[in-house]
Amino acid sequence: VEQGMFGEVHYVRAFWYRNSLPDNPAWRYVIPADANPQNTDWNAFLGPARKRDFDKRRFYQWRLYWDYSGGISTDLLVHQTDITNFVCSKRVPVSCMASGGIYRWTDPEDDREVPDTLSAIYEYPEKFHINYSCYFGNERYGYGEQFLGNEGTIEVLNRQVLNFYPETFRGKAPAHVAARKPFELNLPGNDNPAVEAHIRNFLAAIQGRERLIAPVEIGQEAAISGHMATLSYRNGKKVLWDNQARRYSFI
Repeated sequence: VEQGMFGEVHYVRAFWYRNSLPDNPAWRYVIPADANPQNTDWNAFLGPARKRDFDKRRFYQWRLYWDYSGGISTDLLVHQTDITNFVCSKRVPVSCMASGGIYRWTDPEDDREVPDTLSAIYEYPEKFHINYSCYFGNERYGYGEQFLGNEGTIEVLNRQVLNFYPETFRGKAPAHVAARKPFELNLPGNDNPAVEAHIRNFLAAIQGRERLIAPVEIGQEAAISGHMATLSYRNGKKVLWDNQARRYSFI
C-alpha cells in the first residue's frame, strides 16, 4: 500500500462467514451437567452487569447476550477493522451504520440477543470507506479483507491466502499498471506463526528491544469501531464518533 502498488485505496470490503448444523448453533457451547452457582462463581461472572438468578446458558454461552457481549461487532468485526486500519494507516471512523438480525436457529427456546447476521458501513476522514458483512449461515468464502485500489486489488483470505490482481482498464491499462503481474499465494498453517510473532514482539517490547506493533491505543481504536456497530444496530440509527471529544452521537 505504501509503495502505491495498487494505487489509491478508498474502499475496503471485509467479511466473515460461518456455518454450522441445526443442532450446533454458533456460540451455543456445551454446558456441563453439574454446572451450578458455586462451581462457576456466578456473582464474580456477573460483575457490574445486571443481577439475575443463575443461568447456565448465560454463563457458558455469554457471547449471545448483550449484558456480556457486543456480539459479532466486538468478537469478529474488530479484527478486520483493526487490520484495515493497520494496512491503510487509518485510525478511527467518523460514522457507522449497521443492520442485521437473528435469522438462523430460531426455535421456541431460543433466547439469543445478539444477531447472527450483520452488515456495517464505516466512513473515515480522507475519503475512506469500509463495507463489512458477517453471516452465520454460509461458510463458502470464509473470512478476509479485499483492498480495492484504483490500480489493483489485494485480497487477504482466511489468514493464509494473499492475492494481487492489477486493474486491466478493459485492455487499456497504463504502462506502469500493465507491467505489474498478478500473483496468488497460499500459506497453509500461517495462523499460529502470526500469533506467535505478535507474542514475540510483545515480549521484546517489554524488554525494550523492539517497538510494540500493536500498542494499547490501537486496541482501543479497534474497540471503538466495534462498539459503533453495536450501538447502530441496537438503536437503529447511524452513529457519529467525535474523536477529539471522545463522544458518540446518533443521527
